[in-house]
Amino acid sequence: MGADRAARVLGALGVLGLLGCPGGGPAVVPPGPTPSEPGPPATARALHATIFFTSDEHGGLLPNERDGRRFGGVGPLLAHLRGDGRCGEGERAVAFVPGTWAPPLAPDAGLTIAAAEPEPPGPTGTACETRADATFLLSGGDNYTGPPVSGLYRGETTAAALARLGYDASALGNHDFDFGREQFLRNRAVSGVRYLAANLHATDDASGTGSTPFAEPYAVLERGGVRLGVVGLATKETPKVGAAKLFVGLGFEDEEQALVRTVPEVWRQGVDAVVVVAHVCHDEMEPIVARHPEWHLAFVGTGHCHETHLGVQAGAPVVAPDWRFEHYARVTLDIDRSRPAPAERARPTSHELVAVGSSLAQPQPSRAASLDATLAGWQAEVDAKLGEVVGHARAGYPRRSATLGRWMTRAWRETYGADVAVTTLGAIRDDLPAGAIRVATVYAIMPFDNDLVVCTVPGDALAAMLREPKAVVSGLVCQDGRCTHEDGSPLDRARRYRVVVTDFLFHGGDGFRFHEVDPSPTFTGVNWREPVLAWTRAHAPDEAHPLEAALAPGPAPGRR
Repeated sequence: MGADRAARVLGALGVLGLLGCPGGGPAVVPPGPTPSEPGPPATARALHATIFFTSDEHGGLLPNERDGRRFGGVGPLLAHLRGDGRCGEGERAVAFVPGTWAPPLAPDAGLTIAAAEPEPPGPTGTACETRADATFLLSGGDNYTGPPVSGLYRGETTAAALARLGYDASALGNHDFDFGREQFLRNRAVSGVRYLAANLHATDDASGTGSTPFAEPYAVLERGGVRLGVVGLATKETPKVGAAKLFVGLGFEDEEQALVRTVPEVWRQGVDAVVVVAHVCHDEMEPIVARHPEWHLAFVGTGHCHETHLGVQAGAPVVAPDWRFEHYARVTLDIDRSRPAPAERARPTSHELVAVGSSLAQPQPSRAASLDATLAGWQAEVDAKLGEVVGHARAGYPRRSATLGRWMTRAWRETYGADVAVTTLGAIRDDLPAGAIRVATVYAIMPFDNDLVVCTVPGDALAAMLREPKAVVSGLVCQDGRCTHEDGSPLDRARRYRVVVTDFLFHGGDGFRFHEVDPSPTFTGVNWREPVLAWTRAHAPDEAHPLEAALAPGPAPGRR
């Protein structure tokens, strides 16, 4: 991007963030009054706020279709939010110039961002009806890594979509650095989202109270007369469940310790309510919240585990939506400044999960034709770049199928003449649908930019690591913690095995210890997708000899 154009785009973003958007975007406010100063004056009436919350969006810009229904996607989400009374607050328009992006993301992408203008009523003729004095749109993190429509462009399309939807703040997810720190900062600038993690600090900051360039401990958002304090949390396991090399120099404090320090500080800013957005599973957050009724939280949004949940702890709704915009939480607050803060000022009046879906026969009407056109332009470029058909699946495999993982690991093992290849179920991010297998299909299933590493591992250490239930293995058969060769002979604990893994696993991802047992591996520099694509092209599965037959035990019957 040219210097003048970059200054215009990012400068506009800075103005939008600092001054608030014409649609009522949140102003970035300075620290509020100290305890010795008077708080905000009491209002003549109660205020009503609605908080909308999604998590683990993972670049799910377009809806998924399954079982005769359509789920998720930013267009349907926007329509749902319009129907729920969020009427353009904080939104910014995104204009797209086709043909200007290429992998890796070109430095002069065809992207412009400006204040959003109201769209005319949709096909039904209905306009958005405001139901609250203020609405806020928050995320639990892991925004960008996902299908090619996001991953091919290093998350920047999703960043633009977050700007269009008007997201105010997000927790820092363990995958938000997947495209590197510099790209994260660019995505943050494009999105206009404030990233929050009270437990993130530089490793040379022993107190854990400092700041980093990547996230703030909390934000105070002001809209419609409501001052909302939002505290963010990253999972303390971030370096283990993200690419460790991306978090060098960063530390992740225990979540509870960070909240003990931060929540009282936020209340001292003269806010009306305090909420927490956490990239932490609900079953970890609920006990923490239950132990601290003195925090008087109004809402806790959780994520990371891709499981829906509705609960209440210490009076605070604790809610986890599903991933890829397939659900959102809706929490309503009654705020009365004549009541004392923090104990009584804000009261949750309702909380629920809303499914973003419709039948294929009667899809939900669009509420933003310009957004639909932008998404269609992005997808058209993906189809043009990654549309090559490399094979065919008769029935396909679900995302959590170990057989889907063995497709990947078998290709690696045979490519590098290794004894064993290992990945995990968590590395597989999408289903393999029935029908044509395109390059884009492989990108969707394997969205991370991992490279392959060949290492040698003693049999006893390999056996110990493969007790991990999420491990997916080719070259060995592992059940109930016991591994044998594919011919049934036992694993030789004294032998050193040649093993292919991703650099994520090699460097300690998901708790694996390959880096400890082989300090001098071969770093191939080959992206983990490339051998899978080459193997599939070589076997050329078609309708007569589908991928399922090529993966059957014994000699592959597919054409060579």
